[in-house]
Amino acid sequence: MTSNYDSEAHVVIDGEEIPVRATFTVDTINRRWGGTVESEHPGFAFKLVNGQRASLRMPDGKTASIVPAGGGQLGTTRARFHGSGMPPV
Repeated sequence: MTSNYDSEAHVVIDGEEIPVRATFTVDTINRRWGGTVESEHPGFAFKLVNGQRASLRMPDGKTASIVPAGGGQLGTTRARFHGSGMPPV
């Protein structure tokens, strides 16, 4: 079974909290989740790809680690990611 989510959230990259729009799918059968995060923060994708540790924090405070999926370019505001561990929903 899959569930889709679209929510305001925050991505925490090496301790820096950045507001984002998170759109992702949770596949409970295959036990995986991932999607995209988008922010108006300049260079967001570059920071995500080059950071040491990143997590997705939902409005209710639930948090999960994420790993960038693909390269980030300076000035890009959208990035794909794969979730690590249990999803924050």
